[in-house]
Amino acid sequence: MTITKQALVSAGPDFAPSGNWIHLDRDSLSVKDLSGNVVLVFFWDYSNLFCLEALHYIRAWQTQYADLPFRVVGVHSPEFPFARSAVAVRNALANLQIGFPVLLDNNRETWTAFGNLIWPAFYIMNASGAVVYKEYGEGNYHCIEAVIQDLLHELVPDRRLPPPVDALRPRDEPGVSTWSCTPVVHTGYQNGSIGNEEGFDPHRVVEYSPHRGTMVEGKFYLEGKWLNHRYCIAVAKGHDSNDAAVIVPYTAAEVVMIVNPSGDNGFAATITDGGACIRPEFVGEDIRVSGEGSERRTEIVVHEPRVYRLIKHDRVRSGVLRVECRSSGFTLYGFQFLGSPQHDTFELPVAMKELLEHKAFAQPPVMLTEEEPKKRKRSKPKQEPVEKVTPVPVKSQKRGSSKTKGVTILPDEVPVVAPQAPETPVLVEKKPRKSKPKLDVSPVVQPNKMGADAPKVIKKRAKAVPVRMSEADALMVESLKGIAKLKPSKKTKAAKVVVPLKPVTTKKAKTAPKVVEPPVKKVRSKRSGRRQGIVGMDETAASVLRTKAGKPPRIVIGRDG
Repeated sequence: MTITKQALVSAGPDFAPSGNWIHLDRDSLSVKDLSGNVVLVFFWDYSNLFCLEALHYIRAWQTQYADLPFRVVGVHSPEFPFARSAVAVRNALANLQIGFPVLLDNNRETWTAFGNLIWPAFYIMNASGAVVYKEYGEGNYHCIEAVIQDLLHELVPDRRLPPPVDALRPRDEPGVSTWSCTPVVHTGYQNGSIGNEEGFDPHRVVEYSPHRGTMVEGKFYLEGKWLNHRYCIAVAKGHDSNDAAVIVPYTAAEVVMIVNPSGDNGFAATITDGGACIRPEFVGEDIRVSGEGSERRTEIVVHEPRVYRLIKHDRVRSGVLRVECRSSGFTLYGFQFLGSPQHDTFELPVAMKELLEHKAFAQPPVMLTEEEPKKRKRSKPKQEPVEKVTPVPVKSQKRGSSKTKGVTILPDEVPVVAPQAPETPVLVEKKPRKSKPKLDVSPVVQPNKMGADAPKVIKKRAKAVPVRMSEADALMVESLKGIAKLKPSKKTKAAKVVVPLKPVTTKKAKTAPKVVEPPVKKVRSKRSGRRQGIVGMDETAASVLRTKAGKPPRIVIGRDG
């Protein structure tokens, strides 16, 4: 990856003037006050696990470049309401040993001015106050430090810079990726993902029954009576004898829990993993172990709102975390998880191990050789050769001619087939197809009409092919030669025989001479509209009508006639 200082160049936003500052000897601080220095603006929240992990590098850089023009400014933008308390932030800064100035951005004014998105976030400003690089989320610490050293080298080219800080954890080494783990689990009804059938009922007490089905990672499951809030869930007050519990299936190397003791401090919560106490080698920093043997217990004592580290595995493992508490002051905000480098081994869940040990997965893979094709095709079953049967000439029943067939016919007329292999397809020889007679395509030279020097035009003429017919058909054609008519075709110029279906004798009928009738005009009566006769008819027309009708028509002349 190539790092350039001009990865992001923009006008430097300023800090909100209305916020309160911690570890600052004056009332406010602006970007202009930090001109001439390389400034790292760090957006964080003390109740966020990933911000706490990034603070290790912030402290290391502050120590590494203490005598150089390098400054760190923290902007604390809380995610949950309890982190807005200035007293809680001061206590967290003291516990984390942080000495750089921190702005309390409870209303997220500076967050909005920088256009920030998530926790943690890193913004690097040059000496003139312009943002030249930004990084979201945990990781890529070597990239951030490379930009810092590049800007410092421009400000003090004569100074020799110290070497970069080594990776503090194996997963932070350049080029190392981590195993994917369970995402953050929120418990409030706004962003939470509950697995119980009862679901959420905002600002009300819900009694949850134990979950009987399969549990899914990324969700949490409750037992007992719980009060639903927007960002958290709390054990219902007045139900101290209530056996309240929360169950979370996970896959991670580290597991933490965000708890706020509301009104009651110093109460204990029992922690188990997979139905048993946490193993001694996997106990987190905040776990207190009491008892031995069967009376051994792993629990935490909640006395302040913060992140409590419960489990720390040597690698990514799967388990089911269960937290039991009867105190009404137990307010749970969520769970967060961390992974491990991929060069570490990964312990599969029991269900996945059983699946991989199944017979379907136990078969060794088939390796293809170079001679075989890459795409395996379904091989056809090989056919065993079948013994051929010697054909025997058999006399035909019609004409007495002998024909050859593929089976032997005995005198009893019982066909005998050669023995075949069981369940093996028989190879049957295909008879050769009879070739159709080919047309005579010999070239025909036509006389040239363009002159002797013009190129000769050669056309191909098809030769008529004799038609094979039976003796009965030939006799029928011979008897109908006198009636058949030969009509030449226009396209092929070949004789076309038209044979009637049945021989019919036709006789010429005597036709009467045609008589041309004059135009006839029909006359209707003005009174009744009935036809009275025909006007303008001569003797010839009258005779024709008389012959057809069988009686002479009435000839009526108009009134004036």
